[in-house]
Amino acid sequence: PSQGAQLPSLSEDRLRLRQKTAEEKKTIVVEHRSEAVPKSATRGGAPGVDDGGEVRAFMVAKATIPDDGRPHRVELFRFEAPCAVARVAVPEKSELVFVRASFKNAGSAPILAGPVALTDRGAFIGTGDLLYCGVGEELDVAFGSDDGLRVGFVRKHVEEKKLIGKNLHHWVQEATITSTRSSPTTTQLLIRMPVSELQQVKVLHSAAHSTVAEQKVDSHGLVRLPVTVEGGHDKSVALAF
Repeated sequence: PSQGAQLPSLSEDRLRLRQKTAEEKKTIVVEHRSEAVPKSATRGGAPGVDDGGEVRAFMVAKATIPDDGRPHRVELFRFEAPCAVARVAVPEKSELVFVRASFKNAGSAPILAGPVALTDRGAFIGTGDLLYCGVGEELDVAFGSDDGLRVGFVRKHVEEKKLIGKNLHHWVQEATITSTRSSPTTTQLLIRMPVSELQQVKVLHSAAHSTVAEQKVDSHGLVRLPVTVEGGHDKSVALAF
């Protein structure tokens, strides 16, 4: 309602069945596409009352607000939680390597979506954004990029011609991490791989064009590769299918 939306008009939608032809039964149509998954479909979406959410009241026991007409913050709750810090790169999207902190919401209430102030050992380093996070759920916060690391990305297609039989096609994704730091650094690379929606179609690892062994792909088609780069050097990683 807040967006001024209106219900669509209803119309008839007829469905018809027919038998497949013999040629259709032997043919499988395969399409390779990229699909944008909204953040709320995986995480960060606040549940409503009708789909399992609860009514929450956020209250403070006592607060003194100056009457100067300006907004003022009051503390609702606080918590401390163990945190895992890692450098993460998504070379298909950005050449930057980000510093990411991962932890669980150990508070007594959900964390609402909005801006957050970031500090490191007491020093203010900037602001970020949070998605909705329920009690006990995992939370990722980016603390900016690491200026000593950069990542490049190249995607190429290699055709392997055969004298007998059909040619083989390899799709190669290569990421190169460049380090100007003085010490070795480990970065987690996130590279996409196709996920087959058909039982008859399988995505096969191409060992001849990959620099790493076959990796596990998660439900969103992401491969997570830890890569260690020596200070002042480059390191390339290729993953092919």
